[in-house]
Amino acid sequence: MADKRDDQRHVGHDLVVEFIGEERLLSPGEELTFGRSADLVVDDNRYLHRLIGRFTWSNGMWWLVNTGSSIALRLDDADGPSYTRVAPGSTVPLSFETATLSFEAGGLPYELRTELLVDSPLLRVDVMGAGSDGTGGRVDPEATTTAGSLPLNDEQRL
Repeated sequence: MADKRDDQRHVGHDLVVEFIGEERLLSPGEELTFGRSADLVVDDNRYLHRLIGRFTWSNGMWWLVNTGSSIALRLDDADGPSYTRVAPGSTVPLSFETATLSFEAGGLPYELRTELLVDSPLLRVDVMGAGSDGTGGRVDPEATTTAGSLPLNDEQRL
């Protein structure tokens, strides 16, 4: 009889990391380092850290750790304008379903692609949901909106 923990380990929580056509599939409990001398060798560029980063699973989610000492990482959401800048020594959760991880070393740019394979979509905000203000909670798709000017109905303000 199969161990129930093994069955649940791979369900909906895998991470795909792609670099120049090479894909690595990670399951919870595994980790992947990347850099000049890592699990995923990015380049032999002497300006690139031996280990610039690590993908790891902890507390039920994937994390990106910048293990470098002087190079920042940038994680861009492939489906929107959001991005996260990861300073050396910092750790951030992977919250974008598909993202591009970029960094520069010695004037050379590098990019990795990440994709979370999840059973259900990550947090989504429905700005077209029902509201009690007579507009049905609808936002004009042509209007420019900033975080400070997002129109809220009475129920949302509460």
